Amino acid sequence: DLGTICRINKVKLFWGEEFARSYQIQFSTDKRNWRSLYSTNEGKGGIEEIKLTTATAKYVRLYMTDGISEHYSLAEMEVYGTGGVIPKQEAVPYMGKEGAYYLTGGNWKVQRASLVKLDGLEVSDPVFDDRDWIIATVPGTVLTSYLNIGAIPDPNFGDQQLQISDAFFTADFWYRTTFIVPNKYKEKRIWLNLNGINWKADVFVNGHRVGDIKGAFIRGKFDITPYVVSGEKACIAVYIHKNDTPGQITVQSLNSAGKNGGVLGADNPTIHASVGWDWLPTMRGRNIGIQDDVFISATNDVSLIDPFIISDLPLPDLFSADLTLRVELQNHSDRACKGKLMGIINPGNIRFSRSVSLNAFEHRDLVLDKNTLPQLCIENPDLWWPNGYGEQNMYSLELSFVANGGVSDKKTIPFGIREMSYDESDGVLKTYVNGTRIFFRGGNWGLSESMLRLDKEGYDVRVRLHKEENFNMIRNWVGMTGDEDFYRACDKYGVMVWDDFWLANPGDGPNPNDEKMFMKNAVDKIKHFRNHPSIALYCGRNEGNPPETLNKALREQTSLLDGTRLYIPHSATGTVSGFGPYSVQNPRHYFKIRTHRKLHSEMGMPNIPSIESMKKMLPEDKYWPVNDVWGLHDFCIHSAQGASGFMNAVNRYGKASDLQDFCKKAQMVNMENHKAMFESFVGAQSNGMLMWMSQSAWPSTVWQTYDYYLDQTAGYYGCKKALEPLHILWDSQLDKVKVANNTRQGYKNLIAEVLIYNMDGTLMLRDSVRLDSGSDTVTDCMSIVYPKKLSPVHFIKLELKDGNKIIADNFYWRGNKYQEYSDLSNMLPADLQYSLYREKSGGKVFLTVDIKNAGKNIALMTRLKVLRDRSKERVLPV
Repeated sequence: DLGTICRINKVKLFWGEEFARSYQIQFSTDKRNWRSLYSTNEGKGGIEEIKLTTATAKYVRLYMTDGISEHYSLAEMEVYGTGGVIPKQEAVPYMGKEGAYYLTGGNWKVQRASLVKLDGLEVSDPVFDDRDWIIATVPGTVLTSYLNIGAIPDPNFGDQQLQISDAFFTADFWYRTTFIVPNKYKEKRIWLNLNGINWKADVFVNGHRVGDIKGAFIRGKFDITPYVVSGEKACIAVYIHKNDTPGQITVQSLNSAGKNGGVLGADNPTIHASVGWDWLPTMRGRNIGIQDDVFISATNDVSLIDPFIISDLPLPDLFSADLTLRVELQNHSDRACKGKLMGIINPGNIRFSRSVSLNAFEHRDLVLDKNTLPQLCIENPDLWWPNGYGEQNMYSLELSFVANGGVSDKKTIPFGIREMSYDESDGVLKTYVNGTRIFFRGGNWGLSESMLRLDKEGYDVRVRLHKEENFNMIRNWVGMTGDEDFYRACDKYGVMVWDDFWLANPGDGPNPNDEKMFMKNAVDKIKHFRNHPSIALYCGRNEGNPPETLNKALREQTSLLDGTRLYIPHSATGTVSGFGPYSVQNPRHYFKIRTHRKLHSEMGMPNIPSIESMKKMLPEDKYWPVNDVWGLHDFCIHSAQGASGFMNAVNRYGKASDLQDFCKKAQMVNMENHKAMFESFVGAQSNGMLMWMSQSAWPSTVWQTYDYYLDQTAGYYGCKKALEPLHILWDSQLDKVKVANNTRQGYKNLIAEVLIYNMDGTLMLRDSVRLDSGSDTVTDCMSIVYPKKLSPVHFIKLELKDGNKIIADNFYWRGNKYQEYSDLSNMLPADLQYSLYREKSGGKVFLTVDIKNAGKNIALMTRLKVLRDRSKERVLPV
């Protein structure tokens, strides 16, 4: 798929050992009617270059009829010609916070390095002619740029990933842009900042090499003062190096997801997940590119480096907070400098200053606390709490260094006042925030998006969905996300971060080849993000221990550079646990295996999206029955997700007959089992569980709560119900009703009530008990004694009341024969009525829908969706 109608004049074929002798090169404008413009019975293998009479087409394919063996092996097909989509450049450089000039969007171009014959000194000359380069998306991967101009099909749809050449994109690439240096930078020291590239880069400005970047998670900052002039045109050229060990493509099938990870791990820190896992295909080119912001900034001679604010609460007293400020000062000049470090903390308008003298080229680590600055003791602070335990109050420190009558450098640092503490004395990790034990509930976030395309709004909505799901932790699995906007969203919504470094399970990839590069990236990661109150934990390796040299260095650096968070080496042993399971079990099984209170890092199951989302990811001819394109989208029978077990669970509701029927029944499985998965941890008063996975990086059928298109599955609502801070639940293994209180508030004289209904809506049992529910407790309320004459499938409704007010409720279906639910297909229709209310507030429109069951028949698993009036497309997220 060339993306649009193009004129084609040449095709190159790169054969493997088994090549076609007889083949045709065919063209189409509509993908239905094909014509052959070249055919041969004398294919020679190797590299064949075929010059063509110019053809016009949108689609090109190779049709092979005879080979030297039963198989064909084609490494790459290149199509040459003219034409194509010229995208509109919507973003232009802009002046951002603290006077930074962001080069997002603008004039960026990208080109495969093999097609550029000049070196960086010439490519970075402002007059260099880049008209034959393609328009680049920055920030963005190389693959994203080619997708956005229509040069490749969307790899997220159907099996179109197989149409994209891995050999073409697994290569070095040049990026280039020109811009006018802002006049306001005159007589300033000018800095070029690149907040993230993958994998390594050489950086050139106006015909000069200014430095390099090594590793995907380190910031690059370069003094370009000698090479640019305010008010004049400048050029930046960035040479992106492909990975040294990119590994091979893994193609999933219905039968198997194939191997997780691979040799790409030797290049860590890189986007290791891009080589392919059982939840993500192999990304062509491994997501190399400029993945984060590029901007110009300016200072005078003294700059501020990575200020860090530490808060200390004299627990259990929460009525004051002692702050410690750590900041590095660098004098870049050959002259001594005297000045003042000045700060303003808001809210509160708390001001302080400290005189500082720096020798020529001196680098100073400065530490200030209430002993040196009494203003750093804050009375009655507004504290930051995890979701479900309190508000997410944030403060801001405006820090500047003033010398020679002007501001040399200025930074604004958002921070939260809260104190983390840990207890591992009994072999179980217990974590406290502001003195309160936290029950962690959340999920693993494996990758932000398949091609790293999330922006601020993209992170915000996804983390908000976590908050509204009653989650309070995201595990940044193998450290695959390194964007400031991710951490900011976690701060905003009270979702704490279990922060991994870049080491996958030892079986999923080798140890990194360059430990020095690894640790430079690790040091920068810690210093870059340590002010975020949401970070709760550092972890060295997924499901294994780091090499001892790295383990020692990571432990030392997290302590030295941070010192406020715990470091653990292994994600699944020691004082925490893990290792799944990853396939659907059953509610009783989840409750049965909860024999310890450790924070469990991974447990999940397939999670089929709605039928609308399934149709959006699959071609129509692959809807039903399940097939290998489902397998490409992670529905694999003999791999960790155990798709066959999920099919069996669906068929307990009656054998699925088509995609519509399958998706409907899949939501029943999603709801029942996701709820039980979390309730088993809630009812055991454990230290928490993180599901595998909560974030969907691409259109998938497994391990998610909302799907790639941001539509919540029934599994989302199962998790949301199970994780209410105050919760009443049914332990189906013990047939007991329990109340779990994961709040800071205690309750007296509550009523727990159980009601059982037959399928026709007849009330068969009502029982109740009074109880007190203290903060951070689980209370056994009663055992359920089932009445006789229950219908084959019946319903359990739980209510927790404070007086006459229902403060928590729950609902289950149960079969007289365990998990035999086929009778649900005989339910009579319910009489659902609704009212819609519209309100305006703060410039926004809010819709409220009230649903009423006006009849006697039970309405089970009612799904609401909002559609656009004309197109009937879903409005997402809602």
